[in-house]
Amino acid sequence: MNVIVRVDAGERIGLGHLTRTCAILEALEELGQDPVVTYVTRSVSLPVPAWRIPEYVTEAGEGSWIARNLPHADLVLADLYRPAAEQLQGLRQVRAVLVCVDDDTPHRFDCDLLVSPNLSTGFTHARTLTTRYLTGGEFVLLRRSFWCPAPRRCRREVQHLLLAFGGSDPEGLTPRVCAWLTGELPASVTRVTVLIGAAYPDPGGLARQVARDPRWQLQHNVAHVRELMESADVGILAAGSLLHEAASTGLPVLSVAVNTAQEREALCMHRAGATHYLGHAGQLTQRALVEGLQALNAADVRQEMADRAQAVIDGRGSLRVAGSILERVRERQTCGV
Repeated sequence: MNVIVRVDAGERIGLGHLTRTCAILEALEELGQDPVVTYVTRSVSLPVPAWRIPEYVTEAGEGSWIARNLPHADLVLADLYRPAAEQLQGLRQVRAVLVCVDDDTPHRFDCDLLVSPNLSTGFTHARTLTTRYLTGGEFVLLRRSFWCPAPRRCRREVQHLLLAFGGSDPEGLTPRVCAWLTGELPASVTRVTVLIGAAYPDPGGLARQVARDPRWQLQHNVAHVRELMESADVGILAAGSLLHEAASTGLPVLSVAVNTAQEREALCMHRAGATHYLGHAGQLTQRALVEGLQALNAADVRQEMADRAQAVIDGRGSLRVAGSILERVRERQTCGV
């Protein structure tokens, strides 16, 4: 199967869009496919080899440019950051099954599958009658390592904190939260893991900041995120893909939103008892952070949150989406399109 992945990612917008497309590709492999993948982007810092769309190509012309240069695709998988209407329309020029992943773009979608991988129902996409719409917790997109989580059993005390605000932390939350927690950690905490991604802009400065306390450990672009989540007692996380991953492992989380889509999702999970939402990054305060940690101090409170989180996200949404994609690909092949 030849797959074109049209994706946006980088220091300014983070790596969540790329992570979601990778989750679908892994699920296609699990279902017996061998995808030959070509990434296409306008981003200058995509952390995978990719074809970069030339600057002279307009947003409306992206689809025709892709069709000319990559004419043998079976599937186009698109996860874009704030796409323009003409970008979405142009992708239809590629003669392949078109699957779009999106949170809250207000334009009308014309594609074979539209995936809104969120629990929140606060936003409904406009779409054509022929566009199949997959939305809700059963379609949350997680990578292979999160597909079969073990039930969480919370320790009596909070010993290990995990801090992570996305692959690039575009809001600069990591150094701010680290500074706020200095001198405010619960006495039981023996380890604080600070997780940053490949696109984080200043790992050296952060390393110097956390080196002052031996309990703090900085981990850069690690592959074993699930293991870190399973070993932690509380996470302080951005409310994007990280929040979904943590929920699948049952990690009790203090969540922070960096955009409106994350805010809707965090509020939805907060109401379900699956996270403790601290608010938007721009309004986050040290007091709210410290009080949030105090709220999760009791083991029974954390266990209830863990149980509710694992009840709302089972980790297998990527496989469901991949199954729907294969149905559309086979339909297209049967029709000889």
